[in-house]
Amino acid sequence: MRPPNRARVPFPAVSLPFEDLWESERCVWHRIESGIPTDLRTNDPQQDDPTVGKAWPMGRTVRAAVLIELLTTDRRAGERRPRALHLVGARIMGGLDFSGLTLVCPLTLEGCHLGKRVSFDEARAPRVELS
Repeated sequence: MRPPNRARVPFPAVSLPFEDLWESERCVWHRIESGIPTDLRTNDPQQDDPTVGKAWPMGRTVRAAVLIELLTTDRRAGERRPRALHLVGARIMGGLDFSGLTLVCPLTLEGCHLGKRVSFDEARAPRVELS
């Protein structure tokens, strides 16, 4: 249970209070409605290579649980639906397990480091692109 003085920001209905989201996660949160890519690359090809992503700093890290929640939580009545989650050059911390879930918008992960298991078994999604 969270303390009563901690305000939540409406949608996406992430179980963490907004102030507990990391800066990189806040960027994704703000851009999911418009579908604008969240680009966390440094523009140095060697540093942006996903094969070295395990060493990327926290500023490039997004928790898998936050992505799952953002992608599977629809807005409440009267609010706009998320348009797309497009993430570039991020280290995804934790496993992305969408098994049996329905994604409410397209997902694009471009040049991201996925250190753990990714599963879309029996998931439904408008579109998923992993490159």
